Amino acid sequence: MASGLILGILFMRYQKWYLAAVAAGILFGIVWNLWHNTIRNCSEKDSMANARAWMYPAFRVGCFLAFFLAGIFHFAGNEAFRQNYMSKLQDGMQVTVQGKLCSKQLKNGQYSYYLDHCYLSIGQEILPCNQILFYQTSDDDSIGQTLIVTGTVELWKSASNDGNFDAKAFYESKKIDFQLKEAIVKNVYGAEDGFGEKIYRLRRKISGVYESCMSTSDAGVLSTMTLGEKNLLDAEVKQMYQKAGISHVLAISGLHISVIGMGLYKLLRKIKCSFLTSGVIAGTVIGGYGMMSGLGTSTIRAVLMFFVLLFGQWIGRSYDTLSALGLSAIVILLDNPYLLWYAGFCCHLQRCLELWLWDRH
Repeated sequence: MASGLILGILFMRYQKWYLAAVAAGILFGIVWNLWHNTIRNCSEKDSMANARAWMYPAFRVGCFLAFFLAGIFHFAGNEAFRQNYMSKLQDGMQVTVQGKLCSKQLKNGQYSYYLDHCYLSIGQEILPCNQILFYQTSDDDSIGQTLIVTGTVELWKSASNDGNFDAKAFYESKKIDFQLKEAIVKNVYGAEDGFGEKIYRLRRKISGVYESCMSTSDAGVLSTMTLGEKNLLDAEVKQMYQKAGISHVLAISGLHISVIGMGLYKLLRKIKCSFLTSGVIAGTVIGGYGMMSGLGTSTIRAVLMFFVLLFGQWIGRSYDTLSALGLSAIVILLDNPYLLWYAGFCCHLQRCLELWLWDRH
């Protein structure tokens, strides 16, 4: 199903015949494999067994086709939604935006504010749009509040040379199509998201404890590894990790989730808590930890796979890595199909597949 969705998105983006050929090849492989392993093993005299044997292959084929078409229509809808307002924007244009503050981060002495559920006012038109980024010098607003902001549009620029940071590709994969420069918050209304704001404050407090108890360099590494807080991370330290080929340890992913989540879950089972109670408590803690760390793409993938593991434990089924990985990819891409062009998402999928293949052999 995940492969069908991915191929559908890619086919709609590039509209190349060979992508349809790959989809047809996978479909043929599914039918051929199921034929040999299921239908062929049924007795030809047992018509009921043959009928049941056909149901599962037909279901698999139907799911693949359904998700392939879903990928096509889902990407087409997102692209049409984006082009509806992007075609009317220009660099330097003065606009007014209304949106809900969904996330904020401290970067280089400034607060990055991210708005979602946005409406963009261009002249006499009011258009819905994707997320918007702007910067503030002080943290005066709370997560969950609705902000009305005016500012100057700055469209993302593509990399001018090979190997340079491509801001346009990076931010568009996050569904952030432009930023507002010289942003002024004109009005704030609505109740704050109490849980989201408390999680953010807890994150800042823990980062402050790290900073006060150790050197700035060590505090930056520890904040990045445990909280996803990169504000204190020294550029030289980051480059050192990259050159050593271990920069992935600075990203919150399956390692953190498995150590914290499974450690807590097994501890609860040791003290005779039921599968359901242990799963709910461990899942709640991991969900909160994921929110505190900023819910990056790798974190969302790891949390979703952990939830699948907990659900399997509860209903008494074994955990299948490939199924959990496919389900997490489907959920993530249905929320944002542009993440298929985000290197972090692709690399994490690739790494999980490599580990699964290594374990199989």
